[in-house]
Amino acid sequence: MYKEHWSEQALFDFDNIITYLKHKWSDKVAENFIGKSEDVIDHLKKQPEIFQVIDERPEIRRVVITKHNSLYFKITGDIIYIVTIFDTRQDKRN
Repeated sequence: MYKEHWSEQALFDFDNIITYLKHKWSDKVAENFIGKSEDVIDHLKKQPEIFQVIDERPEIRRVVITKHNSLYFKITGDIIYIVTIFDTRQDKRN
């Protein structure tokens, strides 16, 4: 099984998504997102190669957490390096 490592950006993104969900939706929605994220990461650590390779950056793979959130990662040896988590609902310009 692979180990996970989070980039500073991924930790920042995850925290922002949780804050956003709590503010715009509810604590329950945020808790559900955390649970889904944990499930996805557990699956990633077992079989990371099955997830979609990004065409522009073949070393990066993508996995959908929810219809609004995707996690981007790369495999380095026995480490799953979580690069970022993207939330399509948030305006990143602000």
